[in-house]
Amino acid sequence: MKKFLAIIILSLSLITPSKSDDIRDFQIEGMSIRDSLLDYVTKEEINNLAYRWYPKKKYKVLYNFNLKLKTFEVLEIVVKSGDQNYTIQQIVGGFFYRENFSNCYKKQNEIALDIQDLFDKDVKKKSYEKDHSADKTGESKNNTIQFTFKTKDVIRVSCYDWSEKITKEKNWVDSLRVSILGANFRNWINNKAYK
Repeated sequence: MKKFLAIIILSLSLITPSKSDDIRDFQIEGMSIRDSLLDYVTKEEINNLAYRWYPKKKYKVLYNFNLKLKTFEVLEIVVKSGDQNYTIQQIVGGFFYRENFSNCYKKQNEIALDIQDLFDKDVKKKSYEKDHSADKTGESKNNTIQFTFKTKDVIRVSCYDWSEKITKEKNWVDSLRVSILGANFRNWINNKAYK
């Protein structure tokens, strides 16, 4: 009996907690890509949401949700036009930084570490900074930490640092955005939307 108990204890100690490689294990306000938005709000509520179209009206961004957000200040969800199931293609949670923008980078790193701890080594991490395409002066920056999955789905944690000119003209506020993008939507936005 002692030998049997020792084998069980030894085998349990060799088990390491597994990490995930499924992007759906990461959620924003309890939602993830490929969920139906109808699982969270009614069709009537969806029809009353504010929205804006992407080019060619293939996808639209829904916002101004009447939900009590637990983590983020704002929520945006992208769905495909004509999809009666309202399958989530992208979900974005955001915080605003009207002051102390350097805190954005601190929060970005904290979130990125949490994401890294959740997923296995097959999820590829990279960081980059680029000028934001909405500001032709090149003064607005987008600093991103991106996690790419085998499926080509991605999670991005981005700090948006808008120029003073853009902030005055468009009333855009510096922000941190955590985004989950499905592979099909990501491919469309990167390769087809603006061509």
